[in-house]
Amino acid sequence: MNLQAAIARAALPESHVVCGVRLRPFCIGHWLHLSRFDVSFINGGDHTLGDILISVLVCSDTYEGFADSLKLGGIDRVMMRWQHKLSGGALGVWRRRWAAIRGRHVDPHELIGFDMDEVCGHFQRYLDEHGGSGERINEWSIPSTKATVGAGSHNVLYAPPFMALLDALTSELGLCESDALNVGLPWARWRWSIHAERKGWCALVDRDDYDADQHAANEFAKSVFGNN
Repeated sequence: MNLQAAIARAALPESHVVCGVRLRPFCIGHWLHLSRFDVSFINGGDHTLGDILISVLVCSDTYEGFADSLKLGGIDRVMMRWQHKLSGGALGVWRRRWAAIRGRHVDPHELIGFDMDEVCGHFQRYLDEHGGSGERINEWSIPSTKATVGAGSHNVLYAPPFMALLDALTSELGLCESDALNVGLPWARWRWSIHAERKGWCALVDRDDYDADQHAANEFAKSVFGNN
């Protein structure tokens, strides 16, 4: 995938639907909300029903939209109503009670309305594809860059990467905080990388060229230092 195709894909990513809900492109605002609730997809650990329900609710809304639901104190009620709907509503409750009366084992999938492993896997793929996990698994979610000659030294940043990007989008690119919080993460990264290239701080490179340069550097190191 060349640079033009990667930038276009970042600006217009494919949509993801999880639990019948269409997710928005993953953004810094989503990361903030998920971090606040210590969701396992962001902070690690075993995935729970609460993790996936909160994750889908957060990522299907804007940063402000989900924040407003928290102010109204209705997030617990929303999650309960949504889970009730996923599990079949009143008809689903009646069917499970009738199955219990007849002595039939009720599958856990019927109680929550979906296959937990399948849905968690789908949400993780959505997160990975949009660069939300920090791992580069494709050519469009995280730009490939290299330092330019004369770029100068830069201070080591200890702030979380997403917060550093948020600051760059608002202070350097002039985005208002709302736009910076809601813009898709891959697109935000490309916008910032292009700005940094224009400033002479880095150079964008095709991934194939980057890999070729890295391979050549590794081979040179082997010739000088040996295979070890």
